[in-house]
Amino acid sequence: TASKINKYLGKTGQFWQEQYYEHRIRKEENLLKIVGYCRENPMRRGLAMEPESCPFWKFKPENI
Repeated sequence: TASKINKYLGKTGQFWQEQYYEHRIRKEENLLKIVGYCRENPMRRGLAMEPESCPFWKFKPENI
């Protein structure tokens, strides 16, 4: 996804942060928290004003 996003933005180089960690999802409520966090990322980075306007966001909450 990073190369596609860079191409879309007309940029090159590193896109994602170097520090990351995985989550083991055991409960639906944890899944919803993580999805919510991911959904807000484009706004935090100034890439979108709302999640639905981000061209890379495909998740539909009603699919859970």
